[in-house]
Amino acid sequence: MTLPRWEDLPEGGTTAELVARETIVGGDPRAWLALGFLTVVVLLYRGLLARVRGLARPTDPEAEAAPQAAFRPVELQRYSRHILLREIGGPGQKRLKAARVLVVGAGGLGSSALLYLAGAGVGTIGVIDDDVVEGSNLQRQVIHTDARIGVPKVFSAEIAMRALNPFIEVRPYNRRFDEASAALVADHDLVLDGSDSFATRHLVNRACVAAGVPLISGAITQWEGQVSLFHPATGAPCYACVFPVEPAP
Repeated sequence: MTLPRWEDLPEGGTTAELVARETIVGGDPRAWLALGFLTVVVLLYRGLLARVRGLARPTDPEAEAAPQAAFRPVELQRYSRHILLREIGGPGQKRLKAARVLVVGAGGLGSSALLYLAGAGVGTIGVIDDDVVEGSNLQRQVIHTDARIGVPKVFSAEIAMRALNPFIEVRPYNRRFDEASAALVADHDLVLDGSDSFATRHLVNRACVAAGVPLISGAITQWEGQVSLFHPATGAPCYACVFPVEPAP
């Protein structure tokens, strides 16, 4: 291979051109130093990138050993925008399909959460509530309709979720969350509590603590709301640790 002549190289230019110029004239130490620095930067970047990718992968051996959920072609099209996201991708969407989430309450908070869980492709969604749909619910409980006034909310929610995504399993529990219902928590990976009773919230919390299941608790009143994640199995506080006493009415 014939190297270009010094006279053919432009003045100034990029670092690579400067390195090439110095190399042609016999290997100036500064050129080799610059080349070495660039090499180190590239290697560090590659190492950092590999580390970030490693952190993004699931590290739970049981999760990795679990059977992988298969997608129909129509599901791949449905979830294509999720799969394109680097933070979710195919593995993340499979984990959503294999997930089991229990939602307590199909009212103002639960109705929106249920629709988005169904749309996102969470494979199994349980919903527990003992109330029925009323006309005054419809301005905020968007999962229900006029045609389903008088229908138990869990069945109304089931209809809406199945219509939105026929590839999920919906488990409606038409009853109040009580001590007997607490056993349902252990059958799920996550609980979302959108109930409007402090007694129910504390009961849900106790069931989640006993089962080691993370709890997302939400509450709203007029113009204010809050949402919190409680997972004492990881050393974090539980709902009762933060709210040990019910507020005055």
